[in-house]
Parts: sequence; structure tokens; C-alpha cells
Amino acid sequence: LYIHPDHFGQGIGKQLWQAYLQHLAPEVKRVDLEVEPQNGRAIQFYTRLGFQEAGINEAEAFGHTMKTMLMSLTLRD
Repeated sequence: LYIHPDHFGQGIGKQLWQAYLQHLAPEVKRVDLEVEPQNGRAIQFYTRLGFQEAGINEAEAFGHTMKTMLMSLTLRD
């Protein structure tokens, strides 16, 4: 989910998230995502939605190691 910085703080991210949830199949029980660890604003946003840190992922691409924070949200048991 990406919102242009000119539009931060207008509730657009939350609206997009709510629209996304409405289109999930009923059997979806969990949503997982990856975010760059240095993106504190995004981590704060996802935490407010109920996501919890689930670990760190490391992937190699073009000779560089990229780290992302894994976050998870349980929707229903």
C-alpha cells in the first residue's frame, strides 16, 4: 500500500485498507505483508490496524541483500 506523501494524513490509506478487506474471500484468515524496516511511518500505520511483527525476511537481488520486516494480522480463527 503506497500513498503519495502529498496525501499523507487524509485517511486514504485507511479507506484503501477497508476496501481491501471487503473484497477478501470469507475463508481468508490472515493477511501477511512485508515493509522496509526503516519505513517507520508504514510500520506505525500497520500496527494501528492490528498487524504484529512476525520476523525479518532477507532476499538477494542483483548481488544485494534486501531486508524486509514481516507483519501479520489474524482476521479470524
